[in-house]
Amino acid sequence: MSERRSWDIQSSPRASAPVRKPTPVRVQRVVDVRPTRTVSRPQAPARRVIGKGPVVPLRLRRKSAKRKLLMLGGIGILMLLILGEILLWQSFFRVQTIQAEGPEAEELKAYVLSELSGTHYGIIPKSSIFFLPEKELRASILEHFPEVQAVTIAPSGLTILTVTTTHRATVFWWCGISSLTPEASCYQADTEGTIFAPIPPEDTVASTSMLKLYAPLQSSPLASSSPIGARMEDAKYVPHVLEFVKAMRALGADITHVDIRQDEADLFTKGGTRITYVMGREQQAAALAVTAFPSFNLNNGSLLYVDLRFDSKVFFKKKDTK
Repeated sequence: MSERRSWDIQSSPRASAPVRKPTPVRVQRVVDVRPTRTVSRPQAPARRVIGKGPVVPLRLRRKSAKRKLLMLGGIGILMLLILGEILLWQSFFRVQTIQAEGPEAEELKAYVLSELSGTHYGIIPKSSIFFLPEKELRASILEHFPEVQAVTIAPSGLTILTVTTTHRATVFWWCGISSLTPEASCYQADTEGTIFAPIPPEDTVASTSMLKLYAPLQSSPLASSSPIGARMEDAKYVPHVLEFVKAMRALGADITHVDIRQDEADLFTKGGTRITYVMGREQQAAALAVTAFPSFNLNNGSLLYVDLRFDSKVFFKKKDTK
C-alpha cells in the first residue's frame, strides 16, 4: 500500500456535491475621452413667421431699415430746401425799397438796386434780406463813388435797406504830377491822398487860398485817362506833409503849393521861395526852421530857396547872390 501524502485529497465518504464553476467577471475597458468644448457666438433664434415667406436675418433687416431711414431723411431735406427756395423768392422777404442818406442819394439808390438784381450761384436772389452781399456791395459803392469815404448798410425790416454814406473832406487840391507841367484843372483830394472830384478850371485859376499839391499817382480804378479814384504815390507821407505846411505857415511862410518828388518835398511860398526837406523828417526840419526863419523874409521874393535837409545846418540862397 502506497504511502499517503499530505497533499493527497482524501475523498469524503459522502457523496460529493457537484462543483459549480464561478461566473467569469467581464472587465470593461474604460477610456477617458474628454470632449472638447466649442464656444460659439450666441445667435438670436430666427423667428419663423408662418405663411410670410423665408426668414430674413436680423442683420439684413436692420440694414434695410437704416437705408429706408436715410432715404426718407434725404427726401425730407430736399423738400425743406425746395420750400426755402420758394420762400426766398417771395416779395415779402426781398428788398423792395432803398433809403439813401447823403449827397447824390438818387444816384446811389439806382446803383444799389441794380447791384441787387442778380443772384448768388443762380439760385439765391441777392435782394433776399437774409443773404444780402453787404461786403461786396460796400466795396462796389466805394469803387464807383470815389467821393464816398465810408458806407453803412443796414436792413430796416424785411423789405427796406438803408444805405448811409460819409463823404470825403477836401483838404487840398491835386493839380498834376509836377508844378512844371500842371493839369488844366485841379481835383479835390483828402488826407489819404485820394483824388475824388474835379474842380472847374475857372475855380482852379481864381482860388488862392486852397493848398495845391503836385505828385505822381498810382493807377486809377475808373479810367486811365482820369485821375479820379486814384491815390498819390507814397500817400502815407501826405498827412505829415500837410502838418509840416501848417508849421511853416505858423512861422510866417505863406505856402501856396507843394511839389513831391521821390522822398523829398518842395514847399513854395507866395513870393516864390522854395523850402526843401526830406519827408519823414518833419520834426528835424521844423526845429531848424524855428531857428532860421526869424531872420528871413520868405514872402517878398528875396530868397531863392531854403534847404532844411541836413541835421544841424540851414542852407539858403538869396536872389541877388551870384
